[in-house]
Amino acid sequence: MNIEITRKKNNLYRLHDKTIVNASVDDTFNFFSSADNLNFITPPWLRFNIETPRPITMKKNTIIDYKLKLHMISVRWRSLIELWDPPNSFVDKQLIGPYNHWRHLHKIIRLSDKETVVEDIVDYRIPFGFLGRAINYFYVKKDLVKIFSYRKNQIVSYFNN
Repeated sequence: MNIEITRKKNNLYRLHDKTIVNASVDDTFNFFSSADNLNFITPPWLRFNIETPRPITMKKNTIIDYKLKLHMISVRWRSLIELWDPPNSFVDKQLIGPYNHWRHLHKIIRLSDKETVVEDIVDYRIPFGFLGRAINYFYVKKDLVKIFSYRKNQIVSYFNN
């Protein structure tokens, strides 16, 4: 599946992607439940850094602070693990960051004992109304496709080699 971004109502956008990996549901969920793997799946050009002291125990209501660069602008990002349902899914929600709304559902779906689907559904909203729609069209949408393409390639290389 190619990464799709569609516009919903009220300036809400949805990114949707599915990746098939050669791993069990448990192994796949364990990979995504380790905050340290965020560094591996995040593109280096974002200069991503987790600021929350380690170790980070992932569970409902865990808060993780990050710092990254978007187009040379330093951005602080705080995520809340809003839902935690091992080994099926979890949701991280932006509390502080560049979006008016960011909610990322991670679904882990069993195909067989050794094959799993990783499904990402991200709902996001850009600030600035009409200007935000233009920013999304010219920058954000392209950036997210590039970021999630990198992420997808890293996930496939990790599990399928």
